[in-house]
Amino acid sequence: MKKSGLLFIIIIILFLARAYSNNLEKDTFDKKGNEKQKELQAVDLDGIWKEDSLKIANIVSNLRKFRTNSNDSSIQADHKKSLLAKELVATNKKFVNTVLSLKSAKVVDVEPEKELTNYGKNLIKKTINQLKKDPSAKWLFIGGNSIDDNLFLQFAVGAAIAMCEKCYKETGRYEVEFEIPIPQTNTHSDTSDSYEMFENGAYLGGDNKNDRIILKTKLVVIISSKAEALQISKNTIMPISGRITKIFYNGSSFNESLTITLKKI
Repeated sequence: MKKSGLLFIIIIILFLARAYSNNLEKDTFDKKGNEKQKELQAVDLDGIWKEDSLKIANIVSNLRKFRTNSNDSSIQADHKKSLLAKELVATNKKFVNTVLSLKSAKVVDVEPEKELTNYGKNLIKKTINQLKKDPSAKWLFIGGNSIDDNLFLQFAVGAAIAMCEKCYKETGRYEVEFEIPIPQTNTHSDTSDSYEMFENGAYLGGDNKNDRIILKTKLVVIISSKAEALQISKNTIMPISGRITKIFYNGSSFNESLTITLKKI
């Protein structure tokens, strides 16, 4: 073989080897880059969850001082409920009409908002009169006898007539119920699949998954537009913002929970 032919073959081999090496380096770089991006996304989701949770913790911090536990005697539990009722009034005065914005909330459902009918209002009056005669319900009236100002009384009576169809009518507005989604460990993208399926709530502390404190949190956003309501699907992850209109906290050790109602702005 002539020297010129041999030299040409050597050049071709060197060129192909160099091209292979460049492609290999590029694939390795891309793979590392993708892994790094996934890692950053996972950290970001956890950061968003904890940032949102900090806002919830700020609202509920004083209320949690009066939660009951299984070791409380009857008189201790009643005393805590009385203090909680007073603190709930104070918490509502402090936060109602303030703006709450969260970066990540998960849609549970969208339903028409309802208000009381005259029949419902009359039934509530009867229910309140019955509760006043019940010694075990005495703590419900710590916040006063007016159902407009007493949130514990509102929820107790509301639960009592919840199944009464004649008691409510639609307002023309819509309630969008949200929960706070918890990112899965080592999650890689901001989709509904990136969050825990059976657990949700605000992070209140704890370093490890097994000992972290999670507060079950329900957020209800009131919107006026039916067209907007029709665009919202279950399990959608989205930011929310609104003015707080009502806060309710259940301080039971077996079912601690928080409900915040907001009007969209």
